[in-house]
This record gives sequence, structure tokens and C-alpha cells, in this order.
Amino acid sequence: MSARVFASLCAVVLAGCPQDVVVDDSAPRIVTFTASRTSVEPGERVTLSWQTENAVTVDLNDAALGATRSVVINGSESVDVQKNSLYVLTARNSNGALSRAIVAVSVNKSRSGPVLTAMPREIDVGQEVTLAWSALEGVTLSATPGGGIDVAGKNSVTVSPTTTTTYTLTDGERMTTTRVLVRPTVLRFEASSDAIDVTDAGASVSLSWDTANATRVRLLAPGRAVLVDSTAADGGFTDVLSPPVDGSRLLRYELLVDGDDAQQVTRVLSLPVRGSPVFTSVEAPQFARVGDDVELKWTTLGADTVSVLRAGLEVHRTRDAAAGTFRMTAPANDFALELVARSERAGVARANVEVQIVGAPSITLSTVPASVTRGTPYRLAWAGQYVRNVHIYDGAGSELYAGLDVNDSATAPLVFNAADPHTFHVVADNSLGEYANDTLTVTPANAFTFTPSLTGSIPSGRRVSLSWTGGETLYGFPHDEVVTRSAAFDDISVTGTRLQFANDADDEIAPIVTTFRAPFYGRIVGDVINVSTNGYLTFGPGNDVNYLDAPLPSTRLERLTLAPYWEDLRLEAGEVHWQVKTVGSEQVLIVQWSNAVFGAVTGNQFQLKLFSNGQVDFDYAVMNVSGGRVGIQGPRGDEGVVFPSNPVSGLGLTFCAPRQSPVTLPVRSRSPYGGFVRANGSFVTVSARFDVVHPYELQLSEVQLAPVVGREGQWLEFFNARSTAIDLSSWSLDFTDGGTAPLSGSVPPRDVRVFGATTDAALNDDAGVDVALSNLDLGTSSGSFSWSREGTVDEFVWSSRVNGFAQVNDPGPFRYAGDAPAAPLRAQRCLAGPTYGFQTPRQHGTPGTPSSCGFGYGWEHLAPGYFDVSSRGLKIIGATTTTTLLTVDLSRAPFSFFGVSRSAVRVSADGYLTFDLTAPNDLFDLNAPSPSSPNSVIAIFADDLGGRVPGSGVFMYRAAQNEDPWASAPHWIFQWHHWSHGARDDLNFQVKLFDDGVIEYHFATMDSGGTISRYGSGESANSWLENGAGDQALVINAQALTPGISAFTAYRFFPR
Repeated sequence: MSARVFASLCAVVLAGCPQDVVVDDSAPRIVTFTASRTSVEPGERVTLSWQTENAVTVDLNDAALGATRSVVINGSESVDVQKNSLYVLTARNSNGALSRAIVAVSVNKSRSGPVLTAMPREIDVGQEVTLAWSALEGVTLSATPGGGIDVAGKNSVTVSPTTTTTYTLTDGERMTTTRVLVRPTVLRFEASSDAIDVTDAGASVSLSWDTANATRVRLLAPGRAVLVDSTAADGGFTDVLSPPVDGSRLLRYELLVDGDDAQQVTRVLSLPVRGSPVFTSVEAPQFARVGDDVELKWTTLGADTVSVLRAGLEVHRTRDAAAGTFRMTAPANDFALELVARSERAGVARANVEVQIVGAPSITLSTVPASVTRGTPYRLAWAGQYVRNVHIYDGAGSELYAGLDVNDSATAPLVFNAADPHTFHVVADNSLGEYANDTLTVTPANAFTFTPSLTGSIPSGRRVSLSWTGGETLYGFPHDEVVTRSAAFDDISVTGTRLQFANDADDEIAPIVTTFRAPFYGRIVGDVINVSTNGYLTFGPGNDVNYLDAPLPSTRLERLTLAPYWEDLRLEAGEVHWQVKTVGSEQVLIVQWSNAVFGAVTGNQFQLKLFSNGQVDFDYAVMNVSGGRVGIQGPRGDEGVVFPSNPVSGLGLTFCAPRQSPVTLPVRSRSPYGGFVRANGSFVTVSARFDVVHPYELQLSEVQLAPVVGREGQWLEFFNARSTAIDLSSWSLDFTDGGTAPLSGSVPPRDVRVFGATTDAALNDDAGVDVALSNLDLGTSSGSFSWSREGTVDEFVWSSRVNGFAQVNDPGPFRYAGDAPAAPLRAQRCLAGPTYGFQTPRQHGTPGTPSSCGFGYGWEHLAPGYFDVSSRGLKIIGATTTTTLLTVDLSRAPFSFFGVSRSAVRVSADGYLTFDLTAPNDLFDLNAPSPSSPNSVIAIFADDLGGRVPGSGVFMYRAAQNEDPWASAPHWIFQWHHWSHGARDDLNFQVKLFDDGVIEYHFATMDSGGTISRYGSGESANSWLENGAGDQALVINAQALTPGISAFTAYRFFPR
């Protein structure tokens, strides 16, 4: 993107750039921060107490664990201290200013050693660092370089190192270190002259510089040898130029300064050459439409005139040569322009630009070869017109290929091999903001086909049996059969490779690097393997302190995990080994925990085996402990296979064994459930999809319990919150007296279907009943009924009724202003207002018309459609842990929120949007909706968040028609990229705002790291939609692990 384009974009989307913040001149102050005891025995509880002034947020950091969490402004908290600990309290005001206080708690006879931390860990020359520690008395502190530091009677000191320094804290025979990185700095880089005269014989230029904290300094001139390469911080160089001096260019010098840890800064000095002109910038579009206004812009040095030539003919000349602009109307064909700058003294400079003429793009996707056979590799090809950039995605939303500046027709460098249908999406653009897309479903000849025992719409969690013909074996498929057997323990403690853990092998992760691969949950795993001391292995990022087990499946446990015994284990006297062996025709990866300790119970020895055909075995040699969690977990936090009992010595378990038809599994997602069959000597993918009905998608929206026309006037109405129909075949109503009534037909998308005692309008008072249930009888003052398929789905309970008034039921779930943080979520009920029928007075209800109790949105589960805009969007918030709230202009495409057009929104680094444009920073209540500021909140993942890694940020983007492969309509996207709550989280989520008021939440990778809290699962976050008054919110997640937030899920809020 050119500077010109970027500047105009910034002007459009940022309302006033810089950020709109409330300035508070009152600096935050920590009045007190104390611990009830500063020296304890292992496991004793300590109460931390604090009081602050002028603070709007307070964070408590456990430096020993690297865990940070938000706490109340003034209060206390009890913590269990297992090892020497250091607690840092940070108070911030609304302007981002901060104050810190430190409390150290030492543990008598602690095996963990002292704790030492530096705040911050990276500085520039002249900045200060606070060193703080927790240890027994009698510590010494030294700096390398620098020597000893007086710490008598202290637990913190302030230092200002001028070079990268390692600090060592010694407590008796134990010690710990921390390192402060001092970045290199260029203090001065100058030339003796601001230009070189071309007429000078033997012209020269003298350069000089001063730096700080540099390990190496180099002076370069592009196209020439390195001029200086020195370890001296300061220096100079005289460059004698060989005549004649080239007057067609700038003289450019680069000073490269290296520091510690491969840090490097670069400074550039450019000197024009007098007497001959040079173009310092030329801007022109690479593409244009026929009839567009094409603008050519330039700047020069040393030019007296500038001419523009087309096809050798001069079409423009200017004597205002320092900067100029030329405009023309784009013709029907590609064209080129030449710029010629002339100096009256000497010399000519030339620059050329080419502009390609494009129109609206078109594209189609196909396969090579055109006919695909099961098990035969194929590629994807596209053909179209005015195609400049191409993006190809798979059916799950993952980008497979990005081609930039491509041809109209080409083949992607990807090879696929499948046994069942696979869907692909392609998006093409012409580089001018116009897009075209196509969807291709590739169905191989003789495709593998599952036959499910349940068809149609299936309630989430139901078990389904899958069968197939042909006698083929299914591999790596998450069926729910767990085989119990005698252990086949293969001790590898001598032959295997020992994994190296730090920290006494307590709460640690270590990687396995191997070429071993195996099918698991429909994918090939093994490129990433991380093993936890806490008794499990994961095929993705691992959390080294994930020791608080929970019932499986759980969002608390990492995705794609094998857990032979997930528990708070220690290995101070134990070991973990791994080895790849050959067993029969298969390879097997064995991971073995030996002498694992839980509490005071030692000697536990168990192992997992993953076979190259996808089978998973757990074998238990010695188990002296009970408890723990045993099972496997898939790519989503709600799917897995569990062994419900305690493993005992001599037990063996087998999961995911290769199976011939049939297999069974519980279905909880509309995303595909994948596995593999063998074809032509290799694994090829197969998958099964189910029309899963999630909770709250099929809602009892209205019921007439007490009609004035008697039982024939009773009716109930189901509302379908999905954007696809729900088939009610094989569903039924179940009454409290044991009776049942079969349901039938389907409920249209975002619409209702009415069931009643009769369809006769004369008998039911024109209630518009679609389906008659002859045994429907709800004629009691209180009661209940449920609806089911293969088990109860949901239930409606009433305790009162009003004659002639239907009850409107909106299950939500909702949270209201004033609710306690742990209060259960609630539905909303009300009596219907509108009237219907022939009676006098008329009855109240809206049978056949969707209605609610006033909250203007409903919601549904959505297929994941995360459209990463980090490479194309505008970064509006950079890497920061400071609360930031920006006002963003939406006036070019206003958004309708609860029916009100909004032309601006505030974006928070803390994971939410608000249309309350006067709200001060970070006053969003994370416990319950609040009428106080801010309200009108779109809280996708509201928590105490920030960006802690390079490249992290909050991005915004306006997706054009057909640009987003998962949503063709234009929309705004706000994306939090590589964001975090704890120090090592990797949280990625985005909000899509559509012009018609639809809101979508999309979650990609949501990994928790470095803390026992599962922040990525929403343990301390809220995902909800708050109304304009701020007194009610429609909730997806409210600081919970169940249901919590799972990676690669999505939700849609729609106006009603």
C-alpha cells in the first residue's frame, strides 16, 4: 500500500487519530500492599491485602508462576504458597499511568530456591529497572558486569544498567538469576555536508556517529563494500568519492548497530548530488479500470523541469519540478508513462510506470485432472478474468493457498487425496477492491459413504452409529468404544530417550521431535508433540502448569490430547521417556511416566502408545493413587472419549482402535468428524457430517396454556434460531402424565411452527395451528412438558397462567444488571401483548409470528469462518498491556445496533466494542451488565487483555462484497490478533458487523499458557451482547469453563 493510500485510509477509519481517551492527572498510588505472613511452611495460606488511590484497574502478578490476573481496586485475596513467591501489585489510572508494589513470601526449607524478577526486562540506556526477590534472610545480589549490590534489609532495589546485565541472587547454597536487556541506541549520525556537488573533483563526505550499548557498528553504502566494521561505540569515516560522481542518484549510507540477543537498529542518511536531478519518489496505481481518473505523483531533487511522455510524445511539462501531479483518464488498454527530469546545469533522470487496465473479476475453480477417483491425487486450478490475487480455503475455513499477482488461469501448488466429498472456496480480486468467488465440492468416483443410524436434525450429544459397505477399515476416527484389557506394559525406562524438564520436573512441558506420524481425529499428527509432567501429551501448544484436572472432555485441557492420567503430578524422583518402536506392521510411539508422585504417593508408572494406524493404548504398571482423568480429547473442547473409572495396576485401555463397520460416537458439532481409510497404499480422508441442533437453537417461544375457548384452543410454538431449517421428524412432546405426542414437519430458518390440539380455526380461535396434536392437554395451573429425540432436549415449566394470555418465552440465556458473578443465567418470560382470534374480548398472543419479550437479538451457533485480516487490515492498537479504548469512524458504512444506526464505535484492547462513545477507559463491568457507562457493549471476549508478542495487535478492516469467503455481504471486521491475558496465552478472535445489524463472533486459536487458569477458555472472560440500556445481556459465556469458549467456533447474533 502506498503512503498516499495509507494516509487516506487512516483519515477515513480513525475518528480524529490519536486515540480518544479521558485524561486523569491524578497518578495512581498504592497506599498499602501487605501479606499476613512473609515466612511460611510449604502449603500454608497467606492473605494479601491492598489499598489504592486513583486507580481504575489493579493487577496481581505471581512472579514465580508468571501468572497475572485482575483484582478489585481495594481488597484482599488468599493464596496457597508452595514455594518461594513474589507478588507484584500494579495499579493503573484511566490515563495508563501505573504504580507498583511488591510483597515477598519465603517458604522455609523450600526446594524451589529464591525467586528474582526484573521489571521491566528490556530498557533503553538511561531507564530504570526494579529488581525484587523472595528468599530467606541473608541473601546477596550481584551484577555481571558490575559487582555486588547492597541489599541489606531489602527485598527490592532500583538499578539503571548501561549494558545488558545478569543479576544473581544467592540464598545460602541456592541461587537464581535474571537478565536485563539494554537495547542498542544510535545517539547521533551526521554528515559534514547536506549535499555533494557534482562539479567537485575528488568530492568527499565525512560521516560521524555516537552509539550506546553497541557490540558491533557497521557503515554500509548500498552497492559497495562495507565501509566500516567496528566494535567501537563511536566513530567516523571520510568517504572520498571517485569521479565522476553519479548525479542520477542519492548517496545513501546505512549505520547498522548490533546489540545483545541479536537486537539491531538501523539509521539511514541520504545526500542528494547537486547539479543532476533525481526522482526521490514516484507514485502511480498498478491497476485501473477503464474511465478511472489515474493520478501520477512525483518528487525530485535538483530538477528544473519535469516532462511526462506517453508513447514517446510529451503530454505534460511543469517547471514546478520539486513535486508534481499528472492526471489522465484510463484508456481501454494497458499503458505506460515515462517521467523525464532535467537540470539546467547537467544531467537527466528518468522513471517509468506501467498501469494495467482491469475490470470486474470472475473466477471458477476446477480440479486437475477433471475427473477425480477415490485415492487418486488431484490439484485445484482456477480460470477467470482480471484475476490478480487468489485465496483458496478448505471447507473448515483454513486458508490453503494465497497467490499474489497471479495469472487469470493457473494451478495451485497443492496436492489433495480424499475418499469422500471435500469442499473448497476461492476468492479472487482485481487489486481494486472488487472480488469474485466460487465454491467447488469435489466428489471422488466410488466415494466412501457413511450411513448413520440417525438422520435429520439431531440434538447435540446424541450417540449415532455409522456403518459402511465394502469391508474397509476405518483409522484415526473418534468412535466412543473403549476396550478394557490386561496391561501390555513395555518398559522403555532403559531403552527410551529421557525428556528433560526444569523446575524439579513439576508443572513443566517438554517437546518430542520425531518423524513419527499417525492419524488422530481426522488429521495426521506428530509434527508438534508436547509432553506434560502432569500425565498427558498434546499435539499442539502445551500449558506447563495445567495441573488442575477437570471432568473430560473439558476446555481446561489442551486440544488434541492423550491423557493416560491427568493429575497434579511431580517427577522430582521420576522420569519421562519416549521411544518409537516397530510392532508388527505398525510403528508405535511410546511415552512413559515412571515414579510419578501425587501428594505423598510415589511409585506410579504408566505409559501411552500411539500406533501409526491411529490406535491409542494406555497401560498401567503400578498405580498407587486414585483419582485423575483418563481419556482423549479432540480439536474442540466439547468432544472426547473418556474412561470414567480410576485406572489400577495391571489395567490396559484401548481408544480409537481401527474398526470395520459399524462405529458409534456422540455428535456435538455440525463440523465434520474425520477419519481415514487406506487407498493406493496411503491414508485418505473420510468424514461424516451431522445436522446437530445445539441448545437454545430450537426454542419454545410461545404457549397458550389457558385459552378462553377450552382445550381446543391450546397451542404451543417452536422458534428456530438457526439460519437453516430444523427437521422435527422423530421428535416428540412428552407430558408429565407419561403421554407423548409425535412432532413432524420442519421449522423454517428464523421462523416458527405452531402445534395445537386442532387445526380447525373455528375451534382454536384462528390460532394458525400448523400441526394437530390430538392428545395435547395443558389444562392445569402448573406443570411441565418436554421435547425429545433419543432423550430429553429441553423442558418448559410453568407455575401460573392467565386466561386468554399466551406466555412468551425467550430462553436467552440472559444475565441482568445486579446479578452476582456466579448467579445462574436466566430465561425471560412475559405475557403476550398483541391480540388474535374472534372472541370478545380477543385473546392475546402471536401464534405463527416470531416474538420476544423485548430483547432485540437472538443467537445461533455458526460454522467457523475466521477471516484473518492481520495482513490486510489497519492495526489500530499495537502490542500493549495498557488499557486502550479508541473511537473508530463507521460513517461510510453505518451499523444498525438494536435498530439504531451507529456511525462510530469504540474499540477496546480488552476484547469488546461499545457504542457508548463517552465512556472512560476500561470501566466495563466484567461481572454483570450495568446501566452505568459503558453500555451498548459487543463483548466478544471481554477480559483484562493485551498484546505481549511482536506482531500482536487489534486490527480493523472493511470486507468488500464477496471478499470474505464465509460471508459475501460487505461488513466490518475487528480482530484481536495474538492477544493474551496471561503472559503466554495466544488468543485470536474477531467480530464481524454486517450492515443489516447481524453480529458474528469468530474464535480461532485460543491457547492458554503459563498459568493454571484457562484464560483461553473464557475462565475470566465474558462473551455476550449487551442492550443499549446496559441492564440485560444475551450470554454465550460468562466467566466459565462449562460451556466456556472453544477454539474454532463461531456464533451469530441476529436482530428480532
